[in-house]
Amino acid sequence: MKKQILFIAIILGLMTLTCSSDDTNHEEEPKGNIMKLSDVVSNTAITELKENGMELYEGNTPPKITGIAELTPMQYDYTNTDYLGFGLGTENDGFRIQFSDQSSGNQSIKVKFIDYYLSNTELKSTFITGSDNKFTVCFILRKFGGPSAIWSFDYVYFISGIIDGTNIRNMKMATVGLKEKTPNQYNLSVEGEIQIYSDADGTSTLMQPL
Repeated sequence: MKKQILFIAIILGLMTLTCSSDDTNHEEEPKGNIMKLSDVVSNTAITELKENGMELYEGNTPPKITGIAELTPMQYDYTNTDYLGFGLGTENDGFRIQFSDQSSGNQSIKVKFIDYYLSNTELKSTFITGSDNKFTVCFILRKFGGPSAIWSFDYVYFISGIIDGTNIRNMKMATVGLKEKTPNQYNLSVEGEIQIYSDADGTSTLMQPL
């Protein structure tokens, strides 16, 4: 009888160790609702983005991103509008963007533009998706847009890349115009307008703030 009790105790102990080992090998699952890119833009827009070179990485286990990245020089790759005034392939100085306070176990992250005309703009609905070393950060901001650029509209921003040590490779940014909740007096809209930009040199080093 004692041998049987001892055998059962050993089996239970092994089961406990196995379960503990499994728990430590699994990445922490996100808490609360899982955000997807299709929660903020239509599947039609997502398809157009992907078909024209924008990488969008889904998943709820994105890599950790902390630091300041440079999307510079920034190359203009695609648009479905005809009034921006500069051609495809055009490069400009781009900007720096800071990632911080990425929470473990959920998709929250803080994003801030640096040395950019949108530096003081409030970013809303910010979250991150992805898996392994690939990520997409999503947020909404309000800025001037449309043919005359005298009205402000809501745009979704996507910033994607691949973490490679202290670098981000193949960093790209896309914007998608959203439908206005309250139309302006001229009934202007940027809904569905898309622009795609890329890091022209292909690599950005993640620098830590001073």
